Amino acid sequence: MNLIIAFLLAATWDFPKDIAAEQYAELKNYYEGLFKRPEKQLPDNAALRRMIGADIPLLPLRPTKTAISDAGPYTVSMVEWPLTAIGNTPPTRGIVLNQVRFFGLLFEGKRGGKSVVLSPDPAQWSLGLQAARELARRGATVILPIFTRREALAQPYLDDRQWLFRLATQTGHHLLGAEVVELTSAANYLQSIHPATPITLIGIGDGSLAAKLAATIDTRFTTTRFAQPPPTLQPWKEPADKMIWNFPISLTKIDGSDDLQSLLQGEPEPDKPLPLDTVSILKIYTSHFIRWQAFFHNAALESYEVRKKAGQPSLSDYFELTGNYPKPTGDFDVRSVPVYDTAEVTGHRIRVRVYDGVNAYGILLIPKRLDPTKKHPLVFVQHGLAGKPEDALGVEDNPKADDVYRKFGLQLARRGFIVFAPMISTQSGLERNELVRRSHPLGLTPAGIERVKFSRLLDYFSTLPQVDANRFAFYGLSYGGYTALWTTPGEPRFKVVICSGHFNDWTTKTTDLTMGTSYMYYADHMDMFNHGMLRKFSHADLASLIMPRPFAVEMGDQDGVIVAPRGNAESELSLVMDRFKQQGVPERFAVFRFNGPHRIDGPATFDFLDRWLR
Repeated sequence: MNLIIAFLLAATWDFPKDIAAEQYAELKNYYEGLFKRPEKQLPDNAALRRMIGADIPLLPLRPTKTAISDAGPYTVSMVEWPLTAIGNTPPTRGIVLNQVRFFGLLFEGKRGGKSVVLSPDPAQWSLGLQAARELARRGATVILPIFTRREALAQPYLDDRQWLFRLATQTGHHLLGAEVVELTSAANYLQSIHPATPITLIGIGDGSLAAKLAATIDTRFTTTRFAQPPPTLQPWKEPADKMIWNFPISLTKIDGSDDLQSLLQGEPEPDKPLPLDTVSILKIYTSHFIRWQAFFHNAALESYEVRKKAGQPSLSDYFELTGNYPKPTGDFDVRSVPVYDTAEVTGHRIRVRVYDGVNAYGILLIPKRLDPTKKHPLVFVQHGLAGKPEDALGVEDNPKADDVYRKFGLQLARRGFIVFAPMISTQSGLERNELVRRSHPLGLTPAGIERVKFSRLLDYFSTLPQVDANRFAFYGLSYGGYTALWTTPGEPRFKVVICSGHFNDWTTKTTDLTMGTSYMYYADHMDMFNHGMLRKFSHADLASLIMPRPFAVEMGDQDGVIVAPRGNAESELSLVMDRFKQQGVPERFAVFRFNGPHRIDGPATFDFLDRWLR
């Protein structure tokens, strides 16, 4: 009997009915458990500004004021002024019209009173209007900023906040940070017209989070009030646009009352209906949205030059981006069960303990013609999203899967490789979103936990007879190509890496506003957006961290996953080749193009593995 098979049969496993659901549940529970640990300390002012992207320079205050109505006890005007420039380099910066502008409603009570900045609820605009009117009827001067709403008003694809959140986070910004800057700017305006009056900040509903952050950063807000729903103990159930990277910090200790009664003192004067034209307000709202969209998108376009000036990122940058997970320790607690026994191969489902309650799973395929007296290379073959290990292996015929994966696991086994097909911990983009919502506030990512699982599996496979611990490789298609590119920089024991059907110009792929396959348009692909990624990393940079290990890209000329124009991706590939040449190892990088769609091709990549693993 093969020594590996004998080893696996030593510990049997009662295989679960739904291994995918079990794997997904394990990670949900793991991340939720980490939220129960003592929360982090609130960072200093400068660090907090950077964390939420509120380190945006303001332009000089040059306000314009347009009267709308005299409601009796107060007047209402539209106010606006330049907030910040769009772009840091020519040709965008310096054009007067190319600015983000502050837009808001100014309510001025006629009998004198407090100065108030409202942070409106993005889902309930009417609540902000109601609060502004009640305060103004009592004499207060109130600014109600126009904030991005949590509905699809300015574009039809996602809700407007999620759309801007995605653009912002790729370059280390945040929609909340932009709103903190707007609240600060509103305070500047109130100071300019009532310099001796203290400024009160009020957060309405979900606008309370921006208010709390602004109150932490800007000490001019002498009084803070919050009118908000009860805080949740499950932050991953909050709207995604409230998620802040690496920020499991409670803001409940910020000074403030949960009601407005102390401000709503005295009898209000009766007012008149406000002649606010909904169409006009929406036009102004759209202008506000488009300017912030341009600001964040321009930051993404400038990221090419930012990365060029910063130079190649380090492994510490990579671990900071994907998550610094603890190293697994303790027993492997391996479980296995046979799944294939053909004339060519034997296959076992195996599970290896990573942490308590977290296990790695996949199928190990062993060629029957292996020489039992020698050690052999082992190749990971990674399926894509909604796939499973069986698809990547192709031991049993499955026409739909075989059209995509071309039985590449079985083909490699026929060439004498031991093959392992791991399961990605989620089977849908929606599940992946759920893991993002639980991991990103902790400074962790789903890709990071996959890397930890692979490392643990390599630890285990290194103990098996006939497995050569110096000859591991990774080959993945589509989401498996994503996994190859994002996990192997942090696991140097993968001596050869092949990324199929994924390698891209990541700036275009994640922030383009016109290309149909841009991830901007896909609601269930939040894990393609990593806070501050484009400031340091492109796909070429990830590939450079794999270097000088052999690295190959496989791409079909009809593969719609690769960005158009193809020249963008080709530029990234040229950059990778330049870096391999600089290292003196150009022969270790290869691009295998074929005439076909989004799928495995095979022959050239198999030869590449033969060349570098034999």
